[in-house]
This record gives sequence, C-alpha cells and structure tokens, in this order.
Amino acid sequence: MFWINRPYRHAQANPGRLALGGIIERPNFGLSFDDLAALEERHQVKNVGAYAACARTAAGGAIRGVRIKALIELVGMHEEAAFLNIQNHEGFAASVWRREAEALAIVCYARGDEPLSAADGGPFRLVVPGLSAAARDVWNLSTIEFSANALADSKGLLSPAKPREPGEVTGVGAGVVANSDPRTLVVPPPVSR
Repeated sequence: MFWINRPYRHAQANPGRLALGGIIERPNFGLSFDDLAALEERHQVKNVGAYAACARTAAGGAIRGVRIKALIELVGMHEEAAFLNIQNHEGFAASVWRREAEALAIVCYARGDEPLSAADGGPFRLVVPGLSAAARDVWNLSTIEFSANALADSKGLLSPAKPREPGEVTGVGAGVVANSDPRTLVVPPPVSR
C-alpha cells in the first residue's frame, strides 16, 4: 500500500487517458471513456453544443461530456486549489480560475455513444462556455492539475489545436460572451493580483 503524507500530487500525462492531480485527496492518472461515462447522471451533459457554439454538431450525434464538478468530487479537491492548470498532449498549457471552471467547464468525451475522435478534439476536450480566453476550448486534453498557483508562464507554448469558431463574439472586459447563444452564462474576468 502506498501512502501520501500530503494531499499534493503532480498530474502526469498518459496517452489516451485523462490525468487528474494537484491539491487533492485521490489522484487519478488514467481516466478513460468508460470512467467518465460511469459518473453520476446529474453530472452528465448530453449535448455540449447547447452550451458552447464550438461544440455544436451538424451530423453524427451530439457531443457528450461531464461537468468538471464531477471530477472535483471524484478526486476530493482541497479548498486551497484556486486554479485548474490544464495541458494538452501538444504542449498547450493554461490556467483557469476554479470559480469560473467549477460552474461552467465541461470535459467532452463522446459523440453519441462512441469515444470522441481526434477530429472532434478527443479523446478528451475541455470546453468552458462563456470564457473568452485560449483555454475555453482545449482539444486533446491530457492533464488537469488543481493548484493554489497559476502557471508561471505559458507564452512559449503552442496555441490550442482548434481556433475560434465562426460566429463567436469576443472582446475584452467584464461580461464578455464567448458565443452568440443567448443562454450562455456570462463570467467576469479574474481579478489580477
């Protein structure tokens, strides 16, 4: 048996899996399609496109996901974690305030009943409706680390694999809506310190 004397573990990327780490009680280094599909029904999102324009579908079934709240409960995130530091397999990394992600973020994992393909941003894709930043749609997601600190510098890293979708409204300032869907939640920008 392996004991951790502190509730902190770094998330480490594994191909085809979603790793969760950081200031948490139960690190998980290998969530799969089946693991996310087995999470409680109250956390499942049957049509992510209803919340985010970037995940709307023309054919092939709706993109399904699970709310980030389910993953927070799964790993036992500590209150000290103010940020979700996310990274994809291509090297893009960004930080999202927990208060924004906790209410809005969805991890996409399926189209219909099949695992999310690479053409759809899979096997895992993070969508944060209402966020007007590069981290609002991260394809090929590899790790989520719950941390007390934001990433120090992500300027030299690659941009997300998927650019902004046509029709999205962008801008700077409080109350910016990331797409044209009137049901989209509006999130104020984080406070700089």
